Amino acid sequence: MLKHLKLYLSRTPNQSNDPNQLAVAESDHDGQLQDEAMATSVASRTTAKTQLQLGHDCFQHRQFNAAIDHYRAAVAADPTWIDPYSYLADALNQAGNSAEAAIYYRQAIELTHQQANSSNCFSTLNSDKLSNSSREQISELKKSVSASSPSHREQLVEDHWIQAKYAYEQRQWHETIACCQAVLNLQATAPAYNLLGNALQQLYRLSEARSAYMAAIELAPSSADGYANLGSLYAQQQQWQTAADHYQQAIELNPNFAGAYRNLAKVWAALNQATKATECWHRALLLEPEKIPAEEHLNFGNWLLQRNRIAEAIVCYHQAMQLSPMLVKAFSNSVSFDLPYVTGETDGGSLTVTTDFAPVVTAAFLEDVEAYLHQEQWDQAIAVSTEALKQLEPEIAQTYRCLANAFYAKEDLDTAIRYYQRVVELESESAADHINLGSLYAQQQQWQVALSCYEQAIALDPNLASAHWNLGRVWERLEQPEPAADAFFRAITLEPSWASLEEHLVLCQTLRSQGKETAIACYQQVLQRDDTCAVAQVALADLLAQRGQWQQAITHYRRAIQSEPNNVSYLVGLGQALAELQQGRLAIAVYRQVVALDPQPSYYLTLALWLEQQGRWQEAIACYQTLSNLQPDDWQIHHKLGDLWNQQQDWQQATFAFQRAIALNPNCSWSHHNLGDALFRLQQWQSAAAAYRQAIVLNPDFHGSHYNLAEALTSLQDWDEAITAYRRAAQLQPTIAELPQKLGNALWQRAKADTAMAFEYFQQAIQQQPEDLSNYHKVIEIQPNCADLYVQLADALVRNGRLEGAIVFYQMAQQLTPNDAEIIQKLDSALSQSTIDLHGFEDKAIQSQAEFVDFYANSPARTLTIEQLVVGEETPSNQGSGRLGNPEQLYSVDVVICVHNALEDVKRCLASVLRHNTVNHQVIIVDDGSSLETEQFLATWVKQHPRSQLFRNPTALGYTKAANIGLSASQGDYVVLLNSDTIVTPGWINKLLDCANSDEAIGIVGPLSNCASWQSVPELQDSNGAWKNNTLPLGYSLDEWSQLIEVLSDRSFPQVSFINGFCYLIKRKVIAAIGLLDDLHFPEGYGEENDFSLRAQAAGFKLAIADQAYVYHAKSKSFGVERRRILCQQGAIALKQKYEHVNISALTKAMQHNRSLNSLRLKLSKYY
Repeated sequence: MLKHLKLYLSRTPNQSNDPNQLAVAESDHDGQLQDEAMATSVASRTTAKTQLQLGHDCFQHRQFNAAIDHYRAAVAADPTWIDPYSYLADALNQAGNSAEAAIYYRQAIELTHQQANSSNCFSTLNSDKLSNSSREQISELKKSVSASSPSHREQLVEDHWIQAKYAYEQRQWHETIACCQAVLNLQATAPAYNLLGNALQQLYRLSEARSAYMAAIELAPSSADGYANLGSLYAQQQQWQTAADHYQQAIELNPNFAGAYRNLAKVWAALNQATKATECWHRALLLEPEKIPAEEHLNFGNWLLQRNRIAEAIVCYHQAMQLSPMLVKAFSNSVSFDLPYVTGETDGGSLTVTTDFAPVVTAAFLEDVEAYLHQEQWDQAIAVSTEALKQLEPEIAQTYRCLANAFYAKEDLDTAIRYYQRVVELESESAADHINLGSLYAQQQQWQVALSCYEQAIALDPNLASAHWNLGRVWERLEQPEPAADAFFRAITLEPSWASLEEHLVLCQTLRSQGKETAIACYQQVLQRDDTCAVAQVALADLLAQRGQWQQAITHYRRAIQSEPNNVSYLVGLGQALAELQQGRLAIAVYRQVVALDPQPSYYLTLALWLEQQGRWQEAIACYQTLSNLQPDDWQIHHKLGDLWNQQQDWQQATFAFQRAIALNPNCSWSHHNLGDALFRLQQWQSAAAAYRQAIVLNPDFHGSHYNLAEALTSLQDWDEAITAYRRAAQLQPTIAELPQKLGNALWQRAKADTAMAFEYFQQAIQQQPEDLSNYHKVIEIQPNCADLYVQLADALVRNGRLEGAIVFYQMAQQLTPNDAEIIQKLDSALSQSTIDLHGFEDKAIQSQAEFVDFYANSPARTLTIEQLVVGEETPSNQGSGRLGNPEQLYSVDVVICVHNALEDVKRCLASVLRHNTVNHQVIIVDDGSSLETEQFLATWVKQHPRSQLFRNPTALGYTKAANIGLSASQGDYVVLLNSDTIVTPGWINKLLDCANSDEAIGIVGPLSNCASWQSVPELQDSNGAWKNNTLPLGYSLDEWSQLIEVLSDRSFPQVSFINGFCYLIKRKVIAAIGLLDDLHFPEGYGEENDFSLRAQAAGFKLAIADQAYVYHAKSKSFGVERRRILCQQGAIALKQKYEHVNISALTKAMQHNRSLNSLRLKLSKYY
């Protein structure tokens, strides 16, 4: 996973220079362990290089203070490396600190000289370069420093001396040497030479150390430090007597020099002069007891005890217990002594002290072992350590460590493991020992045991980087990549310098591939080391983008682009992040850079889409044009280009683009539809219609194509196909606001065209059959303002002996041309011959409707059954009204239906009312003596429909009395008397209410119908002059016919004198004003509604026809032929007697001349 030194050792700071620690390194090539000093050196140089590179980066950006900090860190990490000194001096010089710069230039030169001439140096200088410019600057600054003032020089000496002492405390020997030399270059002092010698001695540069100590003595012959240091140097070379002489000289100069006594004791012990050694130790203990280890106090106390120097021994034991209470408890032996215990109060007490009579073994013994280890004299180290175990307490763990290290160096892993097992038994809380034991097991490939050791170390100290690192290596060997990566991550988190930048990146990538959240932290660590690492910046940005943290992602993408401004993938990532934040302007700028660097179609497409979103149409078009050149066979690009040309209203260019798209892919309905739009704008109606037709073939359920096709066909005046297209659009999308008007206009336009042709044919028919009155009616409906047509019809009526009809039409002609003498003469002639018989009246309905005793049998022109009338799509009751509200939801309406047998008619009537009913309607049924079958049906129906009531007369009382029962039961704002032989249509009540509410004075309203005297459409009379029973035009259902009437009506709501009673809406206030129907004069019906109409008008109310409403009247079978004739006569006589002073005939004729109704009849006649 990571190419790194395969370290299986503890790297705790407090053990890095302890030769008794196990220093194990497995190289990448041969897997052998190396000395920890070497491992530390490698790690130090790695850290120094990292800091040096960071310094270079800051220096290049003229961030001199930051560069100085990094260069100082490089010097501290590896004081033997020349380059950091030189670069630090450069940075200081740039920052204006020339004095300090001179110091580091001088140190660089001196370090170069030392490494070139020293007998202990490596084969090559530890420097990469020393530039000529730096040498010139050094020369210049030396002159400057030489001319400096004394106070400045003293300050420099003080600064370097402080740095030297600090470096020595931190065991940074090379840095100590450099600082001491800097002091001595400015001012020769004995302390500086002594400290320099100490540092050199630590590096085993003994000859140089001796010279330094001699120089210190020469400068300060009365100082004991120089002699004591020389003594230590000779002792290190095992020149015991010479060492003893120098220690004695130091003691003579300073009798209280405890350190000199301690070291002299070691020398006497080496010379086997135990008494002198003991005395020196005793003196050292008295002078500085706190600096003597607890073990030495204990051992010396035992030695004193053997010699019966009990008081002094007790002092040593007390001191040992103060330093390490647990240590003394660990020492035990089978021999005990009862020692006098003197308190001043009693002499009978005693103190039991347990000891093993171990001979005196001083700290020098262990130091010798450490020296052998450091000098790689493994056999000597083993021999001395073995002897130590014989003489010292077996529980001294340090001795076992030394043995383990020595056997490990001799590649005797089993023995080394055995000794380290003893160490961890004695010091189980030492995490470092668990690490070292784990490293030994790892060398033997005992991975599970090694794993356990490292986990124990981590449990003891979770912050040991080496434990996590080695744990990761073991997981690697066990082929467990996920826990391995986790362990490596924790190790590098604690010690980032352990991995190179490249290795750190590899770990980040591994964590990322494993989907670990720690991948983000890992990349952040890399960027802390090198914030210019573009790879890490982009990877971190990608991870943040995946989590929706777009703003942070943008920051890292931009930093990566700063390092690699032409990296397309980085720019694309930035563009996508900006797009997610809807920063379109910035995203466009980024994608322009992308396509400039890499003109891939996908990048152009993204750029084009963003330009569209920002409304930059021309730029988007240019982008798509470039795309079309790159991918000429991609139909979608041409389609999109066509959309943009349409948007810019460049219809010609849009046409070309859509045609190209269709040539590449003829199966996209949108291309055909949008092509149709462009052609429509170019007024190429035929081509547009063809395009829309093809779009419909591919996508028949899109209402827009049907609607636009209808528009194109309208421009072509192809009304039939246009109407079909509009109707299909309405089926697919009923809510298109302008559709009713469009459809109505198409129907009207078709009707106009048909009417002109029909007029010509009727004129021919009149010429061929001048006595056929129906042809005259037809042409008059087509041209109602042509007086000649009325005259021609009147003449024909005169020839047929129908003077009353002739008079009407002569009068209508005279209204159109009042001063026409011929018309006046003909009218006068007809009037002189006419006699009016009021007994035959009843608004023409009472008399003429008796002819329709059996509607179904006696209507040869009828071609459809009642059931067929209602076939077709059911239309909700609130459709077709053309209004912004539903009046029936604001008012309550009661529908009164009087029933006398004719069950099939009743069923159809109730079904239609139910289908087109609303919650505010109530149905009131009055059964006037019907047969059992009808009675049972009505009872069942009412039970099934809660908003209904049923009243029954056991015997028939007559229509008028039955109607009054219903009117009396009604409580609604409006009440409708509805014949049981009617079929209502969609929105019928809405339309009646619209008319009733159009004028406050209107009190009674009736609809149009197929057969309702003056309310009939499209024809009033048949060829015989009788009331016409109009059939429906072929191809229309009843609901569709009613809707067409609504479309063609101008809603003039004409006011009339009489309303046919088949469907009779009454406002509540009319009933309140004039009462109910007159069942005294009109008990059986036939005339009662005319009487009610006259009474209402007398009370000030108006009557109006809802000329947009249509109710079908099937004509009742309730009465037989003879019965009907008698009722008509009775009604006519009753009406004449009651209103003898009213010219009823004149009132009814006025209804015949109503222009609004005649105009509507003319429009409707074109559909037959």
